[in-house]
Amino acid sequence: GLHRGAGRVSAWVEDALALVYLQIYKRGDFAAARALLDELESSRDVHDEGRAHALFHAGQLAAEVGELRPALAHLERAAASAERLGLERLGVGVLQLRAEMLRHLGRGDEAVELLASALENNELEPCDQALLLANAGWLAIAADRIEEAREPLERSLSLRRGECPNPTSEAIASSRRSTSSGP
Repeated sequence: GLHRGAGRVSAWVEDALALVYLQIYKRGDFAAARALLDELESSRDVHDEGRAHALFHAGQLAAEVGELRPALAHLERAAASAERLGLERLGVGVLQLRAEMLRHLGRGDEAVELLASALENNELEPCDQALLLANAGWLAIAADRIEEAREPLERSLSLRRGECPNPTSEAIASSRRSTSSGP
């Protein structure tokens, strides 16, 4: 694109990654997303942070087309890159998608443990923490570990009502919490 031609590689990478997201989630044009990811992967100009984000998007793309094992492989590489580069927010996004892939692969207990470990070892902003907690609760429900769902869902709801208000997320956390409490 124009940014790349003008030597603004970082801007080009950001634009390409935004376009990958658009192609995957808004247009459903997986071939176009794959072509952009291939271009990013083959470019020597892409910085390490851009490569880490591209690996995450490659995992998203593989997940969307049902290639769960390749998705997990991309996400594991993205997680290692995010950790090495100190990209905590990316790492949390990668972690949550990795947990979802594990659940889809029938490894629900491993998914729950992955998020539980992340919750013990993070210093996230309140809104990111609320999302991670809600996802941990939901994965516990999906793994039929109902008793473990209540605490993260209640903590998520508390954050959503306090430091990180979001009516939609609050309603979701509340409904998930009531689902976990049973009849």
